[in-house]
Amino acid sequence: MDHHGRIKGITTWEQMAEAVRELRRAAGLTQQQLADRAGVSRPCVSDLERSARQTGLGSLLRIVAALGYEFDLHPRAERTDSLADYVASFTGP
Repeated sequence: MDHHGRIKGITTWEQMAEAVRELRRAAGLTQQQLADRAGVSRPCVSDLERSARQTGLGSLLRIVAALGYEFDLHPRAERTDSLADYVASFTGP
């Protein structure tokens, strides 16, 4: 996390899962508490944190928002037109 509260450079699902897990723990929330805040099921949060399956974008956005963060996509410096050429970041408190 940088000094602006951003988590940058998320390029894999595993990095996304790790970021969500770290933010949840830093907030002192259980998976159930986060799920309740986000309006998703606890297994959805658990699966995301373990990279067991890829959570739908709507659920991911609700989970990130429930943690007090925004989700941004930024083109990489050298891009083609592939979604893999975008880098995700979370911006928060």
